[in-house]
Amino acid sequence: MKLAVDFTSAAINDLSDIASYTADTGGREQAFSYAGLLHGRFIEIAEGRIFSKVPFSKYPNVRVCRCEHHYIFFIRPQESPKPVILAVLHERMNLLERLKDRLRGVN
Repeated sequence: MKLAVDFTSAAINDLSDIASYTADTGGREQAFSYAGLLHGRFIEIAEGRIFSKVPFSKYPNVRVCRCEHHYIFFIRPQESPKPVILAVLHERMNLLERLKDRLRGVN
């Protein structure tokens, strides 16, 4: 079954970093477990069943929700039925600094 969301290359890198960090600190089983939680959240985003907020008034199309200790930033482009995951960032990161390049061109 194909997941009904798209990912930016930066978001794919985020997920790779999360998987590596989780495997290194908590083991493979924990990494697979957390990947399952993220996958479930992506399904909820795709189906519109997730509570999300507009975090920045300058970018009203950008939405954010949480999964454990990570924030998932996404948009729902008008030209596509699929949401696009922009970033998956840990709550302790400097979110604005990490997002500024990713938000260029997002209305």
